[in-house]
Formats: sequence, structure tokens, C-alpha cells
Amino acid sequence: MSLRYIPLACGVLLALAGCQNPYTQYYTNLITPQDTTQLYPYSGRTDIVSAPRSDLQAGERKLMSMGYTCLGYASFEGTAKDYGPEIRERAKELGADVVLVTSAFARTISGVVPIVNYEPGQVATTYSSGQVNANAVSSQGTYAYGTANYSGQSTTMTSGTFSTNYVPYNIDRYSYVAMFYRKRSFVFGANWVPLDANQRQQLQRNTGVVIVTVVDGTPAFLANILPGDILLTIDGEQITTDQNFRAQTVARAGKKVSIGLLRNGKEMTIEMELGRPQVETPAPSK
Repeated sequence: MSLRYIPLACGVLLALAGCQNPYTQYYTNLITPQDTTQLYPYSGRTDIVSAPRSDLQAGERKLMSMGYTCLGYASFEGTAKDYGPEIRERAKELGADVVLVTSAFARTISGVVPIVNYEPGQVATTYSSGQVNANAVSSQGTYAYGTANYSGQSTTMTSGTFSTNYVPYNIDRYSYVAMFYRKRSFVFGANWVPLDANQRQQLQRNTGVVIVTVVDGTPAFLANILPGDILLTIDGEQITTDQNFRAQTVARAGKKVSIGLLRNGKEMTIEMELGRPQVETPAPSK
């Protein structure tokens, strides 16, 4: 294969690998306008925390318990490389204090790249020389005799040919996930989810939320709200959905409230004072 065609093959492989910043291209925003009012200013420094895929959920919960909220995430497949510069670039754009990252081998892409090569035809040159005798008769009937020397060459070229070579390639692909976090203030101080199907069946109810993590030093932490608690009411009002409870706490920010909950199957009431949201400039949501 002619060397002049190798760059074409390399270009195809680079196209397969990709060249844009994937943490921007595949970013999904999770922050709402209401969330931005509770974000602290960007610290100006980003810590990148790596975790195995199996420990990703544990890493998320640890960051949430430390008072971080997820601004958004990027998930994509790419070639094996150090994406540190791309992560830091995106983190700076978003104002992320911490980025939780994980990667794992996904698959191998294999194939061939056809490379067409042109081979010119063969050039042949033939040389010839010699001597010839000549005579001539004039109009008056006289004769002339003599000899002449000659030499020359001729060139011929056959048609060129095209051939195709197939260059095999193997590209290992890895799945990458990056979650971008920033510190925030809390009115309540915990993360919660709706009841799942099993909990609804066991409790014979659809309403309420389950505490997943409690943020250190927040009103929920100081009031001894625990992970696994099922919150049922706030000041006697039913907590119907996770969005509903969020609105109920924000409406009571800075006030004392009474939380009705289930802990290990037993009903109890906890009195606590809610915090006030920290109003700051909204975070980027690109």
C-alpha cells in the first residue's frame, strides 16, 4: 500500500473516536430555577472524585450528606483517555465544586477501512538506427546514387491499475459518567424519594416520602431525622408527593414545624425549626 494513503485511514479512525468535549455535548441539567436560589457561590476550585461503577450510588449519597446537590450529569461512550481537562473545563462553566466520575469498559468496535491505491502503467522506450541505400532519376534521365543513416526512439505506456487494500481496526469503547455538584443551603436538610410499590403495599397508603440521606449540620440532622424514616405529615397536612413536601417546607422556611413520621413501623412526631434558603446568583445550566 502506498504511504501517501495512510493519512486517509487515520482520519477515519479519528472520526470514529470523536473530538468534541463530551461533558458538554452529552450534559443533562438537573437544576430548576427554584434550586438555584439555594446554591452557594462557586468555590473556584473543583475536586474530581473517582469511584467504581458499583460504588457510584454510595458516592452520590456521601456527597449529598455533605451538603452538595447535583447540578447535572454527562453520560457517554468514548475511547480510553484521560478526560481530566475536559471535565475541569465543564466544571468551571457550571461552577461545580465536586465532580463524581466513573468509567467502565463497554465494547470493542471492529471493522476495516478500504484504501484505494493507484499503480501507474509501465513505460517502455525502443531505440532504432540503421543505413539505407537511395537512388534517384532526374527528368533529363540522369541517375544519382547514395546512402543515408538514421536513428530514433519510440515510447509506449500501458494502462495503470487500481487496487484496494483493507486496513483492519479495533477501537475499545468505555462508558463514562460524570456528576457535577455544588454546595447548597437547606430548608429541611435531607433527600427523599416517593414510596415504592412494596412500601405502599405494606403501609396500605400511597402518600408520604422516604428519607434517603440526611445532610450533616442541617435542621433535619439536628432534629434527628434518620435515613429510612417515612414522613407522613407536616403541621398536620398530608405529604402527598416529593414535590408537594418540597413546596410545603419552602413555604414554612425559618419557622417551627411538626413532622409526623413512621420509624420502624412506629408513628412519632418530631418538632423542628426549618432553615432559610441562601439566595445567590443562579448557577449556569448549559
